[in-house]
Amino acid sequence: APGAWTEISSGSGALLTATAAFGAVAYNGYMYAIGGYSAGYIATVEYAGLQTIPRIGHYSRLVNIGNQGGATSALLTATYAFGAVAYNGYLYAIGGNNGSALATVEYAPIGANGVPGTWTQISSGNGALLTATQSLGAVAYNGYLYAIGGYSGSALATVEYAPIGANGVPGAWTQISSGTGALLTATYSLGAVAYNGYLYAIGGYTGTSVLATVEYAPIGANGVPGAWTQISSGTGALLIATYSLSAVAYNGYLYAIGGANSSGSIITTVEYAQIVGVGAPGFWKGTAYTNGADVTPISVMLYGSNIGNPGLGGYAGIGGIDVSYRGATVSCPTFSPTGTVNLAPPEISTPFNMGLTSDGCGNTDNLAEYIWVDVTLDDSQTATFPDIYGNHTTITGIRIYYHPASSMRLRGGATFLGGSLQSLDAPPYTKQ
Repeated sequence: APGAWTEISSGSGALLTATAAFGAVAYNGYMYAIGGYSAGYIATVEYAGLQTIPRIGHYSRLVNIGNQGGATSALLTATYAFGAVAYNGYLYAIGGNNGSALATVEYAPIGANGVPGTWTQISSGNGALLTATQSLGAVAYNGYLYAIGGYSGSALATVEYAPIGANGVPGAWTQISSGTGALLTATYSLGAVAYNGYLYAIGGYTGTSVLATVEYAPIGANGVPGAWTQISSGTGALLIATYSLSAVAYNGYLYAIGGANSSGSIITTVEYAQIVGVGAPGFWKGTAYTNGADVTPISVMLYGSNIGNPGLGGYAGIGGIDVSYRGATVSCPTFSPTGTVNLAPPEISTPFNMGLTSDGCGNTDNLAEYIWVDVTLDDSQTATFPDIYGNHTTITGIRIYYHPASSMRLRGGATFLGGSLQSLDAPPYTKQ
């Protein structure tokens, strides 16, 4: 969970110019605030070192009146609502608006002491966006730049990507405007990140609706985005529909920071979610706390898809999905012996029994306040490379069902699950 925020509104660490709709990146110990809007479009670049406390140091301001060894370090075009990324020693400003949407890509080397070098502008031809776009999501990952969604007269579902060549030079962009690789919902003013082989598009605005949607897609061979999966409600979706937000990924978590809600109110909300799913072949592990003493785990249910291996494998054969589990309690933190789940079709979205009998301390009981679940995905018999062809197994989430503790039940023995009143024996389970 994020800790308490510290606000710097003036002095060292505060921006030198009050600015909106700018690009912000962090790279190699420095923060950068690039372009934006401040009583007009600006080309200003501000940067500051990150101190060890941690605290942001004093910002330095670069504008188009400096010299910087014969060249300025400000943007060549005053721009706002663009995508900004830092990658492999370079800053990038992608698309944006300067009275109209831009296809421009600017890039600059990051020099000694974090100082941006001379910007190079590509406004047309090889290296420029194929569609002039503003309010897009931009990310850099594994040698490629990505421009996701955005606005060009209307909301776009387009995803463009380009290789990053020698000396940071963007190569030719490839555009996916529909079908596999394009967003499922045309969106702008979204948050975008890349993490661990996946692209994420978070929240945004369609032109008529503010979204709580999270879409994600695997990054295939040669940087090609695969099919997007959309989560529009429930587990994995934002709790507050939000646009004009900032999004980052770090250490297995996604963060959605600030923005505006469906009423147009500017919000200070920070949402975060653990990234729990991986593409196949892969291995997923996680620990879930059932939030109560003396609870009895009953069943486990997987979310995702098993297109390639429906009904194949598991402990009964080669390939497919294997699930094992161990339990522990507060009084006995040592995990119990490993148990296995006997899966059968359909393996996805079906609860299957677990059978805990003793804890890791040798006590005979059926209790487990902590559950460690191992899910092994084996597509070796059916899947083809790359995963974007869709015949692979994907796990996006795990749910544990359990008999609630008597001390946590309401009058009459009923409990709540997901905010809904349940029967005395609330968890569904399947006997296998």
